[in-house]
Amino acid sequence: MSSSGIGKNISNYKLRITNMLKTNQVTEYKYEDLYNVLHKAYKNSRLFKKGKTFYEYYNAKTFLVKPRFDIDMKIYHLFNEETGEKITVNKNMGNPELLENKEDDVLNDALHALYELFTSTEEEDYAISKDCRWIDDSDGKQFYKISYHIVYWKKKVNSKKLKKYIEQHMQIFKDAGLEDALDLKIYMAGLTKWRIPLSKKHENDNSLLVPITHKDLNDFHKHLVTFVLNCDELELNIKEDYEKEKVYNKDAHDFLSQMKDNSKEIESKKNHYTPVGVPKIEEDVEFTDIKEFLCGKIHNNNHNFLIHNLKKNTLYVSCHSHKCKDFYKNLHTPKLNYKEFNITYFNNIPLDETKENNYDECKTYFEIFFKMMRDSNSYYRIDNTFDRRLKYFERKIKSIKIEGYSDLLYKYRKDGNIDTKKFIDNYKHDNYKSAYFDLCFEPFNKNLEKNNIKDSNFNLFNGFNYESILTFDERENIPPQKHEDLKFLLNHIKKYHCDNIYKHYDFLLQYLANIIQTPQFIPQIILVFYSSKHGTGKSNFTRFISEVIGNPLSFFGSLKQITETHTTAHLGKLLNIIEEVDNHITKQYENIIKDYSQRLYAPLNQKNKDIIQIKTFIRYIFTSNHYNGVYFDTEDRRYCVYTFEKILDKAYVDKILTILQDNYVKYLFGKYLENYNITYKQQNDWMLNRTKTSDYYNMMVEDSLKNFFKEIYANETFNLTEEAHSDFHIDPINDQYIFIHYKKFNDLYKEFCAENNEKPQKLTNIYKQLTSTYKTVVEILKKKKLKFYRIDLFELGEFLNLNNIRNNYNNKEKEKKEIIEEI
Repeated sequence: MSSSGIGKNISNYKLRITNMLKTNQVTEYKYEDLYNVLHKAYKNSRLFKKGKTFYEYYNAKTFLVKPRFDIDMKIYHLFNEETGEKITVNKNMGNPELLENKEDDVLNDALHALYELFTSTEEEDYAISKDCRWIDDSDGKQFYKISYHIVYWKKKVNSKKLKKYIEQHMQIFKDAGLEDALDLKIYMAGLTKWRIPLSKKHENDNSLLVPITHKDLNDFHKHLVTFVLNCDELELNIKEDYEKEKVYNKDAHDFLSQMKDNSKEIESKKNHYTPVGVPKIEEDVEFTDIKEFLCGKIHNNNHNFLIHNLKKNTLYVSCHSHKCKDFYKNLHTPKLNYKEFNITYFNNIPLDETKENNYDECKTYFEIFFKMMRDSNSYYRIDNTFDRRLKYFERKIKSIKIEGYSDLLYKYRKDGNIDTKKFIDNYKHDNYKSAYFDLCFEPFNKNLEKNNIKDSNFNLFNGFNYESILTFDERENIPPQKHEDLKFLLNHIKKYHCDNIYKHYDFLLQYLANIIQTPQFIPQIILVFYSSKHGTGKSNFTRFISEVIGNPLSFFGSLKQITETHTTAHLGKLLNIIEEVDNHITKQYENIIKDYSQRLYAPLNQKNKDIIQIKTFIRYIFTSNHYNGVYFDTEDRRYCVYTFEKILDKAYVDKILTILQDNYVKYLFGKYLENYNITYKQQNDWMLNRTKTSDYYNMMVEDSLKNFFKEIYANETFNLTEEAHSDFHIDPINDQYIFIHYKKFNDLYKEFCAENNEKPQKLTNIYKQLTSTYKTVVEILKKKKLKFYRIDLFELGEFLNLNNIRNNYNNKEKEKKEIIEEI
């Protein structure tokens, strides 16, 4: 043992240290010696002013270090949630506790993000140090820097792998409001420096990295990222890069397995019906008469019959009777969840031993992605391309020249050998290729009798994602625990998103069920998901909804993006999710939002193409972290506000995150919505029955007179003195009442409207309201031929339902009473 009582292995552990940021000179320290140098340095005030600089120095390419995180946030302004005031921060600000609260919030958000990133960790597993200080930027503006170094001290990891893992889970930090604060530049692959706690960044600046956990000799080494004694390597589950999605074997596996899965599902559906006679096959289409009458009519000698296209993996039912000649129901459309067209896979599609060529197999794969338009003899390519900004595969529809695919080859047999021919040359002259008049988007409910459009147009809608997210075998063998997980999720939605109120919960579920059951009917209701803090799960829930209906059917973005001239946010979409809105931006777009939420057609203005009108079926969900995040007034008939509460129970958060990412739960949630009872049939039903939560009323912009009374109440309830409030006079008997001359009241009201950009009401209308709506609040008195208004502050608080202010008023009265009793 060393003299200090720690083990020799720890005391003598050697660390490579440099004392300047811009140098490669390295000194080797034993751990205990380094700790003593640092610990003693800042007992000397002169050294504190001058500063010591110490950095760990290592090659991140070859040396595994502890996972470390650098959180840097610049604070120029703060938002006071209680008053709604935007505060410019400075060294002499009167309420420094707001900055202290912000420091705590940033650290708590960072730790909760790390608990989610490394699900088995807890607070003790992290060594935390901070360097929070005032700085002037390059423009001379002062800001407060909140900076934390956080080290997961139990493990070691390759820096490059850690960076990739963080990037793939960046949504966690985005949800916590830390996307811009998390510094990814520290994960360099070569020679790297990492500042040690109890040291400065530069000798003469005001920085000092102070450990706030693990401060003594026994624990301080947990802050040191190169001190990896007894650290096991951290196993990270890194997903395949999106580039690797294009590898031949991966795409081949996806395509072939899904074709088999479609075949299994078709056979299962066919088994639900009773065949009559033997199936007949003509040109790869199987026709089977059945006893059941899906047309709803009974014919003496005419049957319904199944139509199974063996090449395209589709299943329909029709009727032989001339009376039902228009009856045509889609029983199965193949699910095409493929990423991008893969030329390597196409040119290696195997040739069946029993066939002379594989042209049909190549054609089947080709027509999944390429659609020919008859009138223009042109082609569209439709596939899912990885969007680097959104971090998921987005459906892209692009006009292409088919000659660019002249390198596509199909195989054929010649003299006992296998040779190749150009696929496009044969396809151009194929009279049986799929050809359409136009692209369209017609979402349908699979339970409707006619749930698809004619073959003359290609429908971009191919069903919902939940229907195909599981394989046939997985759907037939769902583990019982997954049903329990669905119940847990539904209870979570009710408890933490709907304030445990069934009416709010039922309306939300009906809204989501409407997308599944009647996608062509738009309720014209806008949902607002609000939380006062980051990290409450708004993004996780909206991503979950998007995964249930399908990423290609939803758009994540801003109001600016959906209103751009060449936007395609409404093309082939059912849901637009507008993230992080605020009062200013929604007020700016107020009329546009109203128009968009109820339109049935919209212009599609793609670059270098004619403008066309297309049908739209968009619902809107806004997310916001501001109590007044969406601008709407008392005449509103469209908004519903749902409040997302922050959950501090880490085990609970881990469980709900796991459930939201589970494909079984996505499937079960979709099936649950598929059968959920929708009681609202018309737009007016939705508007009249929409839920109005307390935060809905808090977010609502009231009429100008009511807002003026709120201003009076906020300013006049406390610390009333004649000197401080010359406009108002306090009742000498009971300071619950204040007096104001009616002309002064009118003047102040006009000033308030001008300052807040609100439209003032006519004076006659104000008088009518004071004598009716506000008759319990305002009493009109005459004194010496002068007309006064006497305002009852307590009744005003009751009328405005401002409980927090009213409680403060009551507390003040209680304090006054206690003082009198004491005297």
